[in-house]
Amino acid sequence: MKKCPYCAEEIQDEAIKCRYCGALLSDLEEKTLLECNPSWWHYFGLLVLGSLLIVIGVGLLIILYVVLVRKKTIYKITNRRIITQRGIYSKNREDISLKDIRAVNIKQGIMERILNMGSVSIVTAAGGAGFEVMSNVKNPDKIREMITKLKLSKE
Repeated sequence: MKKCPYCAEEIQDEAIKCRYCGALLSDLEEKTLLECNPSWWHYFGLLVLGSLLIVIGVGLLIILYVVLVRKKTIYKITNRRIITQRGIYSKNREDISLKDIRAVNIKQGIMERILNMGSVSIVTAAGGAGFEVMSNVKNPDKIREMITKLKLSKE
């Protein structure tokens, strides 16, 4: 016998779901469902500029900067939260619990729609107009749909 981590009632060791509170015990372990970076299309202008200026050496620095910024900008969706991590030298990390999400919005311009990229913003329980969590990602509709399904499965 073990205690349910949600309601502290005694349950079987092999239990998948608590018979008292109905909580799924398989959700105890956090699993990464999606990990992505901003789309290369977002940096297209800087990459072209870097390619043109590579002759004088400055272009290589521009290209290196783009590669580092993209690599050090990480977006994760787990079965419990959404994590945004940015920064080359310093690190800025934001975590949003799925239970705090009220709405998921997408922002796309005409070129972004053509290239199938956009920004995903989230309105939380704290209120306000929401804030951007994933900028310039590929397939923002699929990401919004994934977050919405996860949020609904937690209710």
